[in-house]
Amino acid sequence: MKSFGHHTAEPDAGSVIRHLIAEIIRHCPKSRQQIAAEMAVLLGRKVSHHMLNDFTAPGKSRVNFPAAFVRAFSEVTSDDRLERYLAGPRLGKLILIAEHDIVSVLEEFARATLRKRAKKGKATK
Repeated sequence: MKSFGHHTAEPDAGSVIRHLIAEIIRHCPKSRQQIAAEMAVLLGRKVSHHMLNDFTAPGKSRVNFPAAFVRAFSEVTSDDRLERYLAGPRLGKLILIAEHDIVSVLEEFARATLRKRAKKGKATK
């Protein structure tokens, strides 16, 4: 990887993104036509399955997935891997930390709720 100041350039990020989009589409239960149609509704502009084909075709490296499509794509496919990849490692770590904290809070809440129910059960006997 080449380093420019304190930024590290990723080798061929375009092909990584292209491959990731293709993988997400492949694992989505919706067809490319369905994905495109639902994205078009969310974006208020034309999106076709032909466009999705171009965005994922290895031979069409000059055709890039628009940043404005990312959120709609993630919502329609119910897959946030593209958003997480684009967030980069620093923000990715913050997301993981936040998710871990949320899980910890929910687990503690569940334990407290069970303790309260157990105490209520003992008090009524």
